[in-house]
Amino acid sequence: MRLCGLIFLFVFCGSLIQVAAEELPSWRQDVGGIVERYCAGCHNQDDAEGDLAFESYADLVIDRDGKSLVRPGDVDGSLLMGVITGSIEPKMPPEDEAQPTDEEIALLKAWIQRGAPEGKTNSAAEKNNVPTLRTPRLAPSLTPKPITSLAYSPDGRWLAIGRFQSVDLVTAADQRFVRKLDEHPGKVNDIRFSADGRYLITATGIGGVFGEAQIWEVRTGRLLRRLGEHRDVLYAAAISDDSKIVATAGYDRLIRIWDLASGKRLHELEGHNGPVYDLDFSPDGKLLASASADATIKVWDVATGQRFDTLNQPSKEQYSVDISPDGRFITAAGEDNRIRQWRLVSVDKPQINPLLVARFAHEQAIGRVRYTQDGQQIVSLSDDRRMKVWDAATLTQQQVVDIGGEVAQAVALQTDSRQVAIGRMDGAILVESLKVASGSSPRSESQARHASTPHDLTSQEVNSIQEQEPNDQPSDAALLQIPAQVSGHIWKEDATTDLDLFRFSAKQGQSFVLETIAARDKSPLDSKIRVLDTDGNLVPRVLLRAVRDSYFTFRGKNSSATGDFRLHNWEEMGLNQYLYAAGEVVKLYHYPRGPDSGFNVYPNFGKRHTYFDTTSVTHALHAPCYIVEPHQPGQELPPNGLPTFLVSYENDDESRGKFGNDSYLIFTAPADGEYLVQVEDVRGQQASDYQYQLSIRPPRPDFKISVSGANPSVPRGAGRKFGFDVERLDGFEGEIIVEVDGLPPGFSVSQPIVIEAEHLRAWGTITASADAQVDEETAKQSRVRATAVIDGKKVTRDVGTLGEIKLADAPQLDVHFSSAGETTDLPIIEIEAGTTTTAHIRIERKGHNGRVGFGKEEAVVNAPHGVYVNNTGLNGVLITESQNERTIFITAEPWVEDCERLVFVQADAGGSPTSKPVLLRVIGRQTSE
Repeated sequence: MRLCGLIFLFVFCGSLIQVAAEELPSWRQDVGGIVERYCAGCHNQDDAEGDLAFESYADLVIDRDGKSLVRPGDVDGSLLMGVITGSIEPKMPPEDEAQPTDEEIALLKAWIQRGAPEGKTNSAAEKNNVPTLRTPRLAPSLTPKPITSLAYSPDGRWLAIGRFQSVDLVTAADQRFVRKLDEHPGKVNDIRFSADGRYLITATGIGGVFGEAQIWEVRTGRLLRRLGEHRDVLYAAAISDDSKIVATAGYDRLIRIWDLASGKRLHELEGHNGPVYDLDFSPDGKLLASASADATIKVWDVATGQRFDTLNQPSKEQYSVDISPDGRFITAAGEDNRIRQWRLVSVDKPQINPLLVARFAHEQAIGRVRYTQDGQQIVSLSDDRRMKVWDAATLTQQQVVDIGGEVAQAVALQTDSRQVAIGRMDGAILVESLKVASGSSPRSESQARHASTPHDLTSQEVNSIQEQEPNDQPSDAALLQIPAQVSGHIWKEDATTDLDLFRFSAKQGQSFVLETIAARDKSPLDSKIRVLDTDGNLVPRVLLRAVRDSYFTFRGKNSSATGDFRLHNWEEMGLNQYLYAAGEVVKLYHYPRGPDSGFNVYPNFGKRHTYFDTTSVTHALHAPCYIVEPHQPGQELPPNGLPTFLVSYENDDESRGKFGNDSYLIFTAPADGEYLVQVEDVRGQQASDYQYQLSIRPPRPDFKISVSGANPSVPRGAGRKFGFDVERLDGFEGEIIVEVDGLPPGFSVSQPIVIEAEHLRAWGTITASADAQVDEETAKQSRVRATAVIDGKKVTRDVGTLGEIKLADAPQLDVHFSSAGETTDLPIIEIEAGTTTTAHIRIERKGHNGRVGFGKEEAVVNAPHGVYVNNTGLNGVLITESQNERTIFITAEPWVEDCERLVFVQADAGGSPTSKPVLLRVIGRQTSE
C-alpha cells in the first residue's frame, strides 16, 4: 500500500508540474519580450511598416478583415507563425536581421496552442498596457547610485536628489535624510519643485518602453498623480509658476501640456525632430521654451500650443534651456560647447527672437544652464568637469569650479542664498558658493590705438639724424630726441641681412606715431617696424581672447577684399566683433545676405582695414579664424578652451592701405622708460638702395572731408544722392557732423549728415521742389562745413562746396518711402534696438515700365550702422514690372543707441531718383527698458 501511495503521489505531482508548465507561456511574462525583440523595431506606432504594430497584446489578437496575427488555439491560422516560419511570404524577420531561436519559436507555438493568454498584470504600468522591462536580478551594490537630477525647494529647506528609481528628500543645510520617493520605474532625469513648494514633479521612464511624470506632495511624500502617454523615457518635466500647468517631454520628441489638478492633457506639441531634453516656462506661464537634439530651441504659446519661434542658430544638440526671471531673455546650451542668449520678443505672437550673444563656454558638452534667482548670473555645468558662472548681461566669465571625480549632470541653485549644489555620477554632492569676480573690461580698438598724450611736443622742431652702423644691437642704438626723423638704409657690407635700432624715451600713457617712408619714395624696401623694450623684447599691445572658433568656407580671401567673408558658424557672430586670422584682425561690418554670401568687413568698400596695426594677409580655404575680444596684456583670464593671441607693437604695411608697403603704427607707452624702435625689411633682404625715412612724432589727430557726387544734377520734384568721404588722421575715430547751406531757392538737403565714429562715409539727398530755380550765380554758392570734437575741443573745417548745382528734367519714376500708413510731410519710422519693423516703398511710373531695384542691405540709405534692411536675398530690394510697391523689413541690432537720422531710398532706374527724406528714430535698449 505504501508503494502504491508513493506511485500515486508521484503521478499526481507530475501532473501538477505539467499543468503548471502548460500555464507558463503568456504574453506578459514570456511572449511579449520575443515579439518586441524581433518585430517591434519596424512595427510600432511611430513606424508601422505594412500598417502593422506589434507593441501590445491587443495589436496581435485584433481581427483584421477576418485575419488575425494571432488566432488563439490555431497555430496554422496565425499569420505571425506563418511569416516567422517562412510558410507565408515574406519571411520575417528579414534574413539580414537577428532571427528567433528554435526554443523561442517553440514557445510561440506553445503559447498560441494554449489559447494565447495575456497573463496577469502586476503593476500600474502593466494595467495601463505598458510593456514590462525584464532585467536580470543583480546583487545589491554598496556604491552610491549616480545622481541624475537635483532641485532645491523654493524656501531653501529641502534638497531633492534624483537617482535610479528613487528620489531622496534631504535637508538643504546638512543633507539629513527625510524621506524616499521610490515608485519610479527608471532613472529620474528631472526634478522640479512648484513655486509654492507644495509639489514635486519628476521625469522618468524606461527607454524604448514608456515615460511618465509623477506629481508628489512634498509635505506627506504621497504620490498624487502619474502623467503618462509618452512612448519613451522622459527627460524633462516643468511646472508653471502658478502651479496650474505641467509640461513633459522626452525621447519620443513630443511635448505634452497638462492640467496639474485634473491630470487632463491640454495640448500635444509636435515640431521637434529629435528628443526633447529640457523645458522651461516663462515667469507668467504664457510661454514654454524647449531644447532638443535637433539643434533647435523652440518657443511655444502655452494657451494654444502654437509655435511662436524656432531658434535655429545652434549647430548641435541642445541639452538645456532657461528663461530669465524677468522673462526677457532665453539662454540655452548643449553639445556644441556654447552658451547662447536670445532676446525674448515673441511674447504674444510669432516673432523672430534675435540672438544677442553666442559664447564658447566649455571644452565639452554643456548639460545645464540656469539663471540665478536675481537674474544677474548664469551657471553652466559641463562634461569637462567644470561649473562656470557668467555675468548674465554680457556672458563674461566670473567663476570656475573644478568639480573633480566623475562627470556631473545635475545642478540646483538655492533661491535666496548664493549656494549651488552639483550632483556627480559617482553619487557625490558638492555645494559651492557663487562669487562675483572683478576684472577689467575688454579694451576697444580706439583705446588700444590712441591714448591721450599729456606731453605736448607738437610745436617742437624736428630733430633730423643720419643712421649710422653698427646699430643692430640694443647697446648700439642711437638715442633719438622726439620729434625725430631718421634717414637710413637697410644695408650692411659683408652681411646677408640688416636691421636698424634706435632708442627713445617715453612717459606712461604718452603716444607717438612711428612711420616709415620708403615705397612712397620708390625704394625697394618693404619695411617693418617694431617697438622693443631695452632687452630687445617686443612690447605687448593687446591680449586677444578667442570666444568663438571658425574657419573660412567656400574659398579663401586675398589681402585686400572687404566683402564675402564666408565663415563657418557665422550665425553666432555679430556686427562690430573682431575677427582674428593668421595675425590679422578685422572687424565685421555687415551680415551675409544668405547661404551664398559672406560678411562684409570694415570699411565696407575699397581696401579692408585691419586693427591694432596688424597687417592684412591672404587666407586659405578652411584656414582657422576666431572671434576675439581685446584685454589688457598680462591680464589673467580663466581658460575657456580657446586660444589667446598676444599682439605686440609692430607693423608691416599700414593698416588702412594708404601707404602701400610702408609701415605706420601708434605706440602708447605702458610705463615710464626707454624703448627701442626696430626697422627691417620684412623679407629679410638688404641692399645699398634700400633707403628709408623713419619719423617718430606725437599724433596729430584730424580729418579731411571730400564730396562724393559733386556738381549734382537734381531732377525737378525729386532728389539726387550725394555723399561725403573722410580721411581720418593719426587715430582720430570720432563722429563728424557735416552741414550744407547757401543752396539755390527751392533746393534742400537732408541734414545734418553724420559720419559715424570709425566710419568713412555718409550719404545725403539733395531735392528740388517743383518750382525750384537755379541760375549761374546761385548754382555755385553752396557751402559745406564739418565739425568734430578732437581731444575734447570742438573743431570745424571748411570743406568747400557741392560744386555747380543743376536742375534736371523730372524723372521717369516718383519714389515714396514711409512707414506703413504714414501720411505726414516728414514720415517717421521708429524702431527699438534688437527688433525688426516694416517700411513701405511705393513708385509712380512716369515712363519707366521695367523692374526697379533699391539696393541690398543698405537700401535704406544713411541709416545708422547696425540698422539695415533684412532678408533682401542676393537680388536685394526689387519691385518687378508688374508691381508698384514693396514692403521691407528693417532690423536694428541690440547695441544700437538712441539716435535719429534722415534716411531715404534710391531707385536704380528711371533716372535714379531718391525719395524725400524720412526721419528714422532708433530707441536704444536702455531707453526702451
